[in-house]
Amino acid sequence: MSKRLLSRIGQSLVILLLVSAGSYGLIGLMPGDPIDLMIQADPRLTPEDAARLKALEGLDRPLPERYADWLWNALQGDFGQSRLYKVPVADVLVPRLGSTLLLLGLAMVLALAVAIPAGVLAAAKPRGVTDRAINLACFAGVSIPPFWLALLLILVFAVGLGWLPASGAPPAGRDTGFGDHLLYLVMPVAALSVSAVASYARHVRSAMIEAMTEDWVRTARAKGASRARVLWRHGLRNALLPVTTLVALDIGTLFSGALIVETVFARPGMGKLIYDAILGNDYNLAMIGLTLATAVTLAANLGADALYGRLDPRVRTGGGSGL
Repeated sequence: MSKRLLSRIGQSLVILLLVSAGSYGLIGLMPGDPIDLMIQADPRLTPEDAARLKALEGLDRPLPERYADWLWNALQGDFGQSRLYKVPVADVLVPRLGSTLLLLGLAMVLALAVAIPAGVLAAAKPRGVTDRAINLACFAGVSIPPFWLALLLILVFAVGLGWLPASGAPPAGRDTGFGDHLLYLVMPVAALSVSAVASYARHVRSAMIEAMTEDWVRTARAKGASRARVLWRHGLRNALLPVTTLVALDIGTLFSGALIVETVFARPGMGKLIYDAILGNDYNLAMIGLTLATAVTLAANLGADALYGRLDPRVRTGGGSGL
């Protein structure tokens, strides 16, 4: 493993630590801890009972001390109990994280599968008919809010035509096959990926137009390489470098967008889980959820760093100069 990659891993761990500390501090400063909520729900509890319960839960100690204990337990795999679900936090998070990662993964694959060919086609003949049509579609895509698109998809394909289920997940306890489960994912994936398709296609087009003016492209043309080979072999590989950075940075944005999509389609996932945990003062669940969301974003950026060397041999991942 290169020194540069090891350095980036170390930086990511420091960022993860700082984010977890900041999140814990903000959540801890929120008015109304779980014991206060218990007192409001049961007026028979006396102030002495509340003090004993806070001491039992460690809520009477200073915030830095409580964070240190939480961090030590988390590093040992003990994430505590969920106040809302009355089960260990890991039992709640694992299926929700898998659901969100599936949604994000399908949306990202679909976005790249559509955006890259569209961007290349638009850059093949700049300001031509195809380029103008793709640009118009991209402007429309980035202008549509995901929540509005989600509601529109439900109205058209679920309510109007009846082709797809309105929900983003099958009902609890219902045994569905893989094909049936995919039907529940069609509209959430479409709602999440449309804006990403538009954004990536525009960036691919811009990077391709710039790459096609480079010396190596003119050399390839002078050697008799076909137009398709020049576009896809020489131009696209260099144009993907800035797009790779954009995709890595967009993981966090898509994760946030998943909150809206999961809420509209009533799909159980990390976004909705974190939202409910914060509103319900479920400290343990909210902290691990926010930390995992940060870890996913940092992992995507590390993956982009590792991919740079594959796309461009000039980018050194060792001791030389790099990006």
